[in-house]
Amino acid sequence: ASAAVGTLGIEVAPLDRVTAQQLELPQGLRGVVVADVRAGGPAFEQIAGPDNGGPDIILAVEGKPVARPADFRAALRGTKPGDIVSLSVFNSQSKTRRVERIKLQ
Repeated sequence: ASAAVGTLGIEVAPLDRVTAQQLELPQGLRGVVVADVRAGGPAFEQIAGPDNGGPDIILAVEGKPVARPADFRAALRGTKPGDIVSLSVFNSQSKTRRVERIKLQ
């Protein structure tokens, strides 16, 4: 079950071995899979879901590694609308890492 994170407008799911193999991810990559990105939401322009050039794998939030959806939610706890959060991201298509800074809603 993926968890909705309202402030970013994305849903994340666990990155299991099967998914990692299907996406041909580097071995040992830890993170959460972007399962859905809300159209027009805060992350819509910057984060790729499964249907628009991804899915992206979120590796860390504000420099804190996120290995499962609970870590992702915990990293966002205590943030408020208008805060800018940095996400370390790996794109499953291009196999590239990047950092995105996203303003929360």
